[in-house]
Amino acid sequence: MKKMNIKRVLFKNNKTLLVGFAAMTLIFTSCSSDDSEDQTSMEITEETAANAILTAVSPESGGALAFTMEGVAILEGESTANKTTPLAKVGAYECGQEYNTSYSVSEESEDFSVTMDYAWTWMVSCDEMSMPLSAWLSLAGTGVITGPNMAANTTHEATMSISGLEESSDMYTISSEHLIEGVYEVVAEGNEYRFTTSINFITEELMVLKADRTVSSGSLTVSFVGKASNGTSYNFSGTIEFHGNQTGTLTMESGNTYQLSW
Repeated sequence: MKKMNIKRVLFKNNKTLLVGFAAMTLIFTSCSSDDSEDQTSMEITEETAANAILTAVSPESGGALAFTMEGVAILEGESTANKTTPLAKVGAYECGQEYNTSYSVSEESEDFSVTMDYAWTWMVSCDEMSMPLSAWLSLAGTGVITGPNMAANTTHEATMSISGLEESSDMYTISSEHLIEGVYEVVAEGNEYRFTTSINFITEELMVLKADRTVSSGSLTVSFVGKASNGTSYNFSGTIEFHGNQTGTLTMESGNTYQLSW
């Protein structure tokens, strides 16, 4: 296994990580409290779950799409998430050789403190002429946020398969699975709330243009599970269809739709 020294390509705007984690936590502070005698539980509505899903996938909040594009950037050898130069060759990686790299990110604002540690592992597959065809990548990371009356611990695991590495191809085809889990503790209206969430994304044939790394088409299925401290569970599912032009639509199982743009 080889370790690569690669500049951090995610969170080019150093506020993105902070905003993403803070937004996810603040979403859940808006959950309505249970009117029963148990004042330590919160009701997670479909709208709350949908907002959490969109935050967890959006590249603007350091979500699953941001990590997907970082995987592409690693293969291209780029040091920025906004590609404006011709595609860099992946020939620097030996075929069938496993590589890895890790990052530690820490950011603070007046009210919030965020830290995140994560690591990538990847391998390139080639043809009989040792020309790159596809790559496999895996990601594992943890994050912590602290702020006024709130704290959160999250994990993010992902696996990705990226094909279309041939120079003759103008698009990547990406299949991936992301699992984002969190434990949230919030103090609101004098009550302490604790709950957990698990958001799972599965993508097949996400089409990404090499020229600018924009998503031209594709869809993903998503499942959301939330559990309050009293044991009450909330389950939601849906699909996100990408339309190009940095937009998408989340359709929940109920048929309600929510828009995504970045």
